[in-house]
Amino acid sequence: MFDWCDGDFEGALLRTESEPPCFGDEGQREEEEKMKTKIDGKVYDTAKAEKIATYDNGLPRMDLDYIREGLYKQDGVLFLAGESGARGRYAKNESLGGKVGGEDVYILSPEEAKEWIELTQGDNASNAILLLDGFAII
Repeated sequence: MFDWCDGDFEGALLRTESEPPCFGDEGQREEEEKMKTKIDGKVYDTAKAEKIATYDNGLPRMDLDYIREGLYKQDGVLFLAGESGARGRYAKNESLGGKVGGEDVYILSPEEAKEWIELTQGDNASNAILLLDGFAII
């Protein structure tokens, strides 16, 4: 478990729980990784936010095209938290050139969130949009 210090961590992405790296990670991870970051002075924490929907393309974590992300709502703000391989949206520039896998949190507008849901949720899109709009699924 990560222990917060009183330092400035604006824009830093911190893992609060992490699984050990696993080469070729073929199976589903049993426990979801939690992420916490501070953007514009506000802390966004996947452990405290309401999860609207998740997406995992099913590729192993070591694959360049791997992506896993979740749409969350915290205090009325929608955000996307995820990780990807070197060819995904969360890729980072390597100091010696090239790209490496990475993770990040992005704030989304309601329209962007609905578009993400439509692109990733398939048959579950209508349920996710109801959750996005504040309705409970029974």
